[in-house]
Amino acid sequence: MSGGRPLAGLRVVLTRAAHQAGPARAAFEAAGATVELLPLLAIGPPPDAAAVERAAADLARFDAVAFTSQNAVAAFLPHLVGEVPPLAAVGPATAAALRRAGHHVALEAQRRDARGLARLLADALGAGARVLIPQADDARPELARDLRSAGLAPQPVVVYAKSLPAGAAARVRRLFAQGPLGWVVFTSPRIVEHFVRLVSDALGDAWPRRRRELRAVAIGPTTATALRRHGIEPIVARQPTPDALVAAVIAARGCFFFF
Repeated sequence: MSGGRPLAGLRVVLTRAAHQAGPARAAFEAAGATVELLPLLAIGPPPDAAAVERAAADLARFDAVAFTSQNAVAAFLPHLVGEVPPLAAVGPATAAALRRAGHHVALEAQRRDARGLARLLADALGAGARVLIPQADDARPELARDLRSAGLAPQPVVVYAKSLPAGAAARVRRLFAQGPLGWVVFTSPRIVEHFVRLVSDALGDAWPRRRRELRAVAIGPTTATALRRHGIEPIVARQPTPDALVAAVIAARGCFFFF
């Protein structure tokens, strides 16, 4: 194994949405891996565009807008015009997306999860504050729940929907029907569900046996929990960043003498 290219000869499958896979692909290729793209998530318009328009029209009545993903930023960005309330972000990637668009980030949670963001908002704004939460159609309820428990008034609004990209099933068959499953990177619970459904359909009765071939890498604890629900024990990155994903694979690779 080359010291400068510690993943030389290793195939790594990235399942993130196509428009977000670039940084991870570059990081893995820099470490020597052969990267295969298997987008298992597509981002589309919200089911109720009128609800988004109403929330945008009422921006002035909110004390903050809380973003939990780059996708939420991209989807709601056209509505952030003129005077906007203070903006909060769950971590550096989401904060960076806001800054690239020219917006000031008033609050950035260092603990990169809903609980950390809720605590930050509660400490900064106090009870009774109104917080708009632009989110996905399958967003987890923790942020709104924790804000409500702290005495704030959250208002979630679905600003984008997630779906399975066209052609994903055929690509799963091409990648996995004949060769080993190997190293696969997962970045959300929804991607885990899509992967398990497609691979189990492709492999049929062989899936329970071949599942042992999978070397799953989770971007964080929430995604890891989704994998464990399907009997898959993942390697978990220390931070939700491309470099941390690469480091996790490098550290774990020595535990598996194959793949």
